[in-house]
Amino acid sequence: MLFAVSINPSGPVLLKYPLETVSIGVLQDFIQEWQSPDFHESGMQPFLWLLLASVVSLGFSQKKIVASDLLLILVFGYLGLLAGRNIPLFALAAPLVLTRHAAPLLDELGDRLGIQSGREQDAPNWQRIANVTILILVIIPVALRAALILPEDQNRAAYEQYLPTAAIEIIRGQEPPGRLFNSYNWGGYIIWELRDYPVFTDGRTDLYNDEILQEWVEIVGANYGWEGKLDFWDVNLVLLEPRWPLSRVLLADERWTLVYEDEVSVLFQRQTE
Repeated sequence: MLFAVSINPSGPVLLKYPLETVSIGVLQDFIQEWQSPDFHESGMQPFLWLLLASVVSLGFSQKKIVASDLLLILVFGYLGLLAGRNIPLFALAAPLVLTRHAAPLLDELGDRLGIQSGREQDAPNWQRIANVTILILVIIPVALRAALILPEDQNRAAYEQYLPTAAIEIIRGQEPPGRLFNSYNWGGYIIWELRDYPVFTDGRTDLYNDEILQEWVEIVGANYGWEGKLDFWDVNLVLLEPRWPLSRVLLADERWTLVYEDEVSVLFQRQTE
């Protein structure tokens, strides 16, 4: 597998890519998915339950615990606790251990309660009906959700709530000259919509690393020297969320003109001399 990964234009150097990505400090400091999970949030509770259930199943297991079981729980559990984006990896790995060690315990419990075990080949009719009912109950809401998402007008309405669609239309129509300083959250959308305006940054953090990302943080925070940084990059357009300190600073700066403003975005253009 290592050899197969190395068959690419960059060669074996691509093997360092994951390590270089996780070493970007700005990710851990400012990007939510790279931070440790907050167990006060209800959405993080299933991860905690699965982790505890896996540990308990190993502790009460009637089978011999092999090294692979421990490694799956320890490695992927550690990754999940380190960054929220790794929780899906643990959700894939943990059931391999949980089902192997919990199955005998559940079979024993089922025998005591008189519940038919999965060891028997033929399930009674009521179990078949229950399985079909559960499957239908899962498919129906998924189908209804998909029906609401697929129409283009529904997509457009959703875009307008979170993306600078109106500001993008102004830039596309007026085609103001100069480079664009943009919100990190909208980088991919701007790349798709405005092909002639290279973004300052976007979600492909490995392309920018700490130096550029930290500079972006300093600029949007209106920290000391932000003017010089915009001048260095020859930025003439700024497209951000209204909440950023830079948005409030530019609003009071006579060198910048507010071209457009709504609840989602603000668009500024540098005044020409």
